[in-house]
Amino acid sequence: MLQSVHREGYRAPEIRRVYIPKPGKQEMRPLGVPTVADRALQRSASQVLSAIYEQDFLSCSFGGRTGRGAHQALATLHERIAGGKIEWVLEAGIKNFFGNLSHEWMLRFVEHRVGDQRLISLIRRWLKAGVLEKGEIHPSEEGTPQGGSVSVLLSNVYLHYVLDLWFERVVKPRLRGGACMVRYIDDFVLSFQYRADALRAQEALAKRLRKFSLTLEPTKTKLVEFGRYAHRHASKRGRKRPETIYFLGFTLYCTRNQKGNFRIGLLTEKSRLRRALTRLQDQMRQMRHLSLQEQVNHLNQMILPGIFTSRRAPSLRFRLNHHNTAGWEGSFCPTIGDSSIYPATAWVQERSGAAALLK
Repeated sequence: MLQSVHREGYRAPEIRRVYIPKPGKQEMRPLGVPTVADRALQRSASQVLSAIYEQDFLSCSFGGRTGRGAHQALATLHERIAGGKIEWVLEAGIKNFFGNLSHEWMLRFVEHRVGDQRLISLIRRWLKAGVLEKGEIHPSEEGTPQGGSVSVLLSNVYLHYVLDLWFERVVKPRLRGGACMVRYIDDFVLSFQYRADALRAQEALAKRLRKFSLTLEPTKTKLVEFGRYAHRHASKRGRKRPETIYFLGFTLYCTRNQKGNFRIGLLTEKSRLRRALTRLQDQMRQMRHLSLQEQVNHLNQMILPGIFTSRRAPSLRFRLNHHNTAGWEGSFCPTIGDSSIYPATAWVQERSGAAALLK
């Protein structure tokens, strides 16, 4: 395999396509499953490309990068909005980004920074590798399959040129007020000081994406009045509270701390929390025969690595008693009083098994 790579004769095997359900939706998400050898080669190539592009990626880019995950993206968004003159937020998503990515533009972007023809040849063959579905091989003329080790990196490279550099070097200098962007792979949030700037940028954004075979997802794109003065403006417009935005599985809302200062609150999106509670309920039902300490250990393994570690993001609290927790009583019977077992005991103290708050 290495010899074929060096002589630029490596033939990428077809990608087996499988479908998994999208959480909370009727649609199915296509995933590409490469072979074991091809996956190892993709991982090696990704490490080489990461070393090249990490020094080029901007600070607004998150996802698929070491130390720049969802928690850091949320913290950065909070810092930019709460600490800046931001009054309007454009939340946006790209429609079927991985399926519509242009191979021609992708290769041009890579060639702009990478001079090794062996690496360029590898990327070209991965992009052009056919898709194996239901025993039939289909040619790949556009897009890159989700699931491969190199897919996320290539998507970051693509949007680095299409979106990040364009917004920083072309859009921001032409705006009247301040602006910033936070992008997590193909989901991003644009923040503006003035509504006129936001409308101009939204129009220019649609044109920019069309140039590179991309379009905005209408259901994920909306302009919202959001920021330090949102409370005051909402009352003037006859609304009880400011609008909210949705980013990375969280609902972001305007609120104030105990000192009366503005801050952004984050709540887990209802459908995601409901699915997490259902999984936890099933697990608790299956392990009732174990000792108390074993049950606590199992719960900690489920809770700590998951979404509840997002409490590292500022102002994030999970208020489970705000959601429907009916049925938990039948899943976990004993009431635990030993507060030294943390954090799983916090989940089973109230309502004979459900926690009210994980701080």
